[in-house]
Amino acid sequence: MIKIFVTLLIFFLGNVVQCQAQNSDEVKEVLTNITSQMANLKTVQADFTQEKKMAVFTSPIILRGTLLWEKPDSFAWRIVSPIQYIIVMRQGIARQWEGEHNTIQEFQMSSNPVMRVASSQLQKWFGGNYQKLATEYDVSLAGRQPLILACVPHQDSPESGVIARISIQFREDLRYIERITIEEVSGDITNIKFENTHFNLPISEDSWRIGLVSPHV
Repeated sequence: MIKIFVTLLIFFLGNVVQCQAQNSDEVKEVLTNITSQMANLKTVQADFTQEKKMAVFTSPIILRGTLLWEKPDSFAWRIVSPIQYIIVMRQGIARQWEGEHNTIQEFQMSSNPVMRVASSQLQKWFGGNYQKLATEYDVSLAGRQPLILACVPHQDSPESGVIARISIQFREDLRYIERITIEEVSGDITNIKFENTHFNLPISEDSWRIGLVSPHV
C-alpha cells in the first residue's frame, strides 16, 4: 500500500488522546465564528496541491488531486498526478485504490479502529466543527489576516512524537480551509493548498467509485 495518506491520518487522529485547547476568549470566539460560517455545508469539492519537503531531499515531492466531502459521512481523497491513488470512506466502508498495481482494498470501518477514528476526524475538520475540535488540541492564533490556527499536539500524546505543529489557514470569508501545513518533528513539512473550491453542488455517484480519475472542472 502506498503510504501517502499516513501523515494526514496521524494529523486527524488527535482524539485518541484528548488535548486541552487554550482558554483564550479570542480563540473561542474565532472557532465559534468558523463553525458558524461552515455550518451550512452539505458538500465540498476542491482541487489540491500537496507539497512535501523532506529533510533528506533537496527537491520537494509534489502531488495533485481532488477532495470530495459530503455530509454526513462521505470523504474521498484522490491523487491524480504524478501517480494515481484514491481512498474513499462512505457509508461505513473504506475503499483504497493504488494505481501502479491497480489493486483495491475494501474493509468495514467498524472493524478497523484506526480508519473509524480517522473518518470521524476528517468529518470534523472538513465539515467545520471547530468548536468540538478545540477540546482535542492546543489551539492558538498564528495569524489574523489571513486567519491561521496553530494546532499543537499535547506533549503526552502519541502524535507529539511525529507532529510538531499543524497550521490551518482559512479563506478570507472563513467559508473553508485554504491551506494546511503539517510540520513534523523530523523536519519534514507537508503543505496542502486547496483551490477551485465548490460548495453544496451535487456529487454524482460515479465520483465515489474507485478507479482512474481526473480533476473536476
